[in-house]
Amino acid sequence: MPKGIPTPEPGDDEPKYFTVVQPYPLNANWELLHDYITFGRWIAGCIGPEPFFALFYKPSALQARGQVLLEINREYAHPERLLGEHRWSDFLCNPSQEEAGRVSQIFYSVYNTGRSAQKDGPTVCANK
Repeated sequence: MPKGIPTPEPGDDEPKYFTVVQPYPLNANWELLHDYITFGRWIAGCIGPEPFFALFYKPSALQARGQVLLEINREYAHPERLLGEHRWSDFLCNPSQEEAGRVSQIFYSVYNTGRSAQKDGPTVCANK
């Protein structure tokens, strides 16, 4: 069988990708519209609604259960607003006792394209 054509390098318009570890809300089910919207509002609170394109999640992967992948506009000029540790008690008005000690962490992703994330296993994209 002939070898497949290699995936081309990402173009100049390819979005940036970030990994969110332990995303808000607590025990989110990405199949539920409410949880997806709650997460999107949190991200929009960090960076604004315009640069946030989509989130990717792996519904069957145990190692990725507490992680999602963000797709952000490459033109977004302030990734420092997104990167790092986000303490839930800092952005929730009245966190529950369980939420008060929680932290989400956001890093640059090892994936540089949405296609590379999809090639790594079944990935579901939820657009804003």
